[in-house]
Amino acid sequence: MAGEAMATNSLPKLVNSLCSKLGSSIATADLEAVTQVLNAGMDREILRMFREETALVVVKVRLLNEARKAEWEIKKKELDDED
Repeated sequence: MAGEAMATNSLPKLVNSLCSKLGSSIATADLEAVTQVLNAGMDREILRMFREETALVVVKVRLLNEARKAEWEIKKKELDDED
């Protein structure tokens, strides 16, 4: 991620590049928040944060993914129990 952030000075380009490389997209529920961040005019500050705090960002993303996975597993179990 730090390499991507260092190679661009445009936050929207970074987001697009990361989504492409990860084969993902921005969830509809998150679209408004992401749009606000992208339109905040703080590209330089946010990109600097990515460059300087990559390890912290990675840990936070992993924790969010683990929480989403756990939530999905609970919902899946509930659906399986209904059958």
